[in-house]
Amino acid sequence: MTFLENRKRRIFEIDILALLLLISIVSASQESQALDKKGMDLHHAKQYDDAILTFNKAISLDPQDADAWYHKGLNLDLQFKSNEVNAAMDHALLLNPDNSMYNVGKCL
Repeated sequence: MTFLENRKRRIFEIDILALLLLISIVSASQESQALDKKGMDLHHAKQYDDAILTFNKAISLDPQDADAWYHKGLNLDLQFKSNEVNAAMDHALLLNPDNSMYNVGKCL
């Protein structure tokens, strides 16, 4: 195999790995969003402990899911865990500082 052929093959392999990584990231983000929705269903059912566990799962899949951090903070607030509320709301704001809901959540 020539140098050029070998180089093209390596570039192709890198492209395939990058594509697989991207698919993995998108899949994790979609699963995180589904868990965030499930957590909100639990929140509306007043099952706050289960909701927090579900938001934690969402966050573990996609730490950049600002909504999951915010919703976790709302549920922590209902359990009067102010230090944890502040940490969750700070994280949501760090990820999305322009979201006015997160700013209001910080005032809880």
